[in-house]
Amino acid sequence: MEEEKVAITVIGDRALIFSLDDVKRLRDLKVTGVLSGTLPIATQQNIFLGLPLQLMSEEVVYLVLNRYGYLVPSKFFYNNLLSSSTDGDLEKFLELKNEIFQSQTKQKELDNLVKQKNLVNNNNNNGNGNSHLVLHKGSNNESTFFYEIDNQSLKSYPSYKSFQKYYDKSDIQLKLLNEFFMKNGGDLLMANCNMFSYLLSKNYYIAPGLKFGGNFIAYPGDPLNYHSHLIVNVIQDFYTDDIGLNRIVNGGRLATSVKKIWTIGGNKNGNKSYKDLRFPPNNETLHQQQQQDLVCFSIEWSGFG
Repeated sequence: MEEEKVAITVIGDRALIFSLDDVKRLRDLKVTGVLSGTLPIATQQNIFLGLPLQLMSEEVVYLVLNRYGYLVPSKFFYNNLLSSSTDGDLEKFLELKNEIFQSQTKQKELDNLVKQKNLVNNNNNNGNGNSHLVLHKGSNNESTFFYEIDNQSLKSYPSYKSFQKYYDKSDIQLKLLNEFFMKNGGDLLMANCNMFSYLLSKNYYIAPGLKFGGNFIAYPGDPLNYHSHLIVNVIQDFYTDDIGLNRIVNGGRLATSVKKIWTIGGNKNGNKSYKDLRFPPNNETLHQQQQQDLVCFSIEWSGFG
């Protein structure tokens, strides 16, 4: 059975996870994110923060391209879509909502029928011939535990939440992903995503590296159990970007003083544009090829630390 994908809610330029089960699932994929939930009137320090979990842009792209998750636009996007829809579009929305409701109702009736049969069998086996269960007739003339009432919600417009999973279509996801790239750096983000995927393939856990002056910091295992080992900086253009002697000195000395290794890397054949992205099978080939072209160098300052 295929595991359910994680719904990634995009609000502005931020990507958030609101489900605790999804957070656990992402942890198994080495995607840790950063907890950001707190109370405005009683702000807390990092160790007391809770849901939602905020993802790095690179984590979002990795999850979507590898089909572990899908992007869900914010309610603002949905409200704009609904306000610009024609009467014909709204009728289709209502038909789709009714279809969703009918399928869910049918599944619940089947589940209730199984429960009913099991309870009756248990009563018979225990010698309780007079059951106190009160059964009613459902829409299909079958016994059920519940009265059936008219669902007035079918007459209203579809809600934002009822359509979340229907964004998980290749063409829709590609459009949403392109919008996400444009809001978060475009081709610069693409270079970081290649490095992020490369480090994950080497079994590192990745976290934001801003506090150490890098793009990422890399852990050899779960950050709850290990200190980070690498401070990673991404080179956008492998042959023409000037790293600079000052940058090498600063990065090497800083990393060594905090008992880490400063790592720089880039794509020796140049990074492809995010506009070239396609969903499988073409996209997998492109992404794997870019990871193979990545080259990394580590710099450690000797003599102190």
